[in-house]
Amino acid sequence: MIARYAELEDWSALKEAWNSLQSSPHAFKIEGRLNVLRAYFLASLTGGLFGIPLLVNSDQVVKGFAVLQECIMPQVADDGLTVDMVKHTFVRALYVEAGVPKDDAVKLEAAMEHWARSRGHVMLVGNCRLGFKVEAMKRAWGQRGWAPAHVVVQKDLRR
Repeated sequence: MIARYAELEDWSALKEAWNSLQSSPHAFKIEGRLNVLRAYFLASLTGGLFGIPLLVNSDQVVKGFAVLQECIMPQVADDGLTVDMVKHTFVRALYVEAGVPKDDAVKLEAAMEHWARSRGHVMLVGNCRLGFKVEAMKRAWGQRGWAPAHVVVQKDLRR
């Protein structure tokens, strides 16, 4: 398996991976519908703010994907007087099909890191859904440098 960035011809294979996710027990972990994924996919092809790395097998079947977004946040500098604009990658979605060997799955993570570093980003961040087993994440992902940093709360202002 290899990890590479999505191209226009990958849409149908990415759709199949999305459908696989939606029919899996992990569907609750990613919010959104296919039309939202399609919008991110098209944006990743036409602009630099979004990226979609794919994990594909030798038959070009998508076995995993991530949806990445470039973000800029103001952060008070170490001097306490100035504000720096810090670029980072927000992981909007991440999915690897069950049964994919760990050695192959980490190729997708490496592609995510490459995308972020190539843009001068200082970190990768993402939210976890309620019910996500943080302790399991600490054990499994902690070995590769991921760690829970904040608890996210949300108030929906669209209502």
